[in-house]
Amino acid sequence: MRPRRSSIILTYIVVLWALLSLILLVVLPVPQAYYALDSGEYGHSKLAATSKLALNRQDLEKAVWGGVVIVEGRGEALTADEASAILQDVKEGDVVIVYGPWNTTGEILEYLGFKGEYLGQILDPVEDVGDPGVIVASIPRDNYSIVLSRPYAVNLTPIGSGVVAEPLAFSSPFSYIDENGNNRYDVGEPIGESVVAYRVLVGRGEILVFCAEGFLTNSVFDYNIKWLTSTYGNRAILLDQSWTRGNPLLYIKLLVYATQGVAPIYVSSIALVLLLVAVYVHRFSVEEGR
Repeated sequence: MRPRRSSIILTYIVVLWALLSLILLVVLPVPQAYYALDSGEYGHSKLAATSKLALNRQDLEKAVWGGVVIVEGRGEALTADEASAILQDVKEGDVVIVYGPWNTTGEILEYLGFKGEYLGQILDPVEDVGDPGVIVASIPRDNYSIVLSRPYAVNLTPIGSGVVAEPLAFSSPFSYIDENGNNRYDVGEPIGESVVAYRVLVGRGEILVFCAEGFLTNSVFDYNIKWLTSTYGNRAILLDQSWTRGNPLLYIKLLVYATQGVAPIYVSSIALVLLLVAVYVHRFSVEEGR
């Protein structure tokens, strides 16, 4: 009977290891820019705590048209299907906020009917928040100031007729475009206000494109959430995380995560399984010892 007893104990160890691995998978943080569970500079943990998560396109389609603000902050460009779905949401009255690196914002601007040219990062040695690359910008329409992390200047040219990109936010007169990317001013580089956000009307809604890597990300969230709630306070906020489906680890963590932390039902279930296995092994050991 000893081989059987050893086999049972070995099985218990394997099951215990697997369950503990699952717990660690759920609990341990995963640094990933624009991820809802990332508490780093470019994570979205602060926004996720005050909004709903969309894990797939169906989640966005279930939203009441005309009643939500969809946040598309991401590090990768939207696919053609994603862009098409977003444009449909906007036509029905939703507001979509897009920000991220140039490949993200440039792609959506192209879908909207603009050809964009990247001019360089915008730095501001005066109107910043401790870092020339994290600048204070103004939204004259709303009489608000916002803070953008790693903003950049672009030149937009309409591809078709009838599309208009209304300048929404501007850097300060002290800012300049770092055309050669050396993080300091060189003679000849443009100085003065630059457009750092555009507003494009589509159907009954609008798309706001912030030319910056961070807008509602953690490091600048507290500066900007006031503008968002003041301007669109009667709308629910949806943070699109459908891009995580390409990464099983990120996606699984979101599936088992509640807004305020790991969902209690999952932790309780895992603890119950561990307890049952432990009781079974203990009873088996007692019977074997008789």
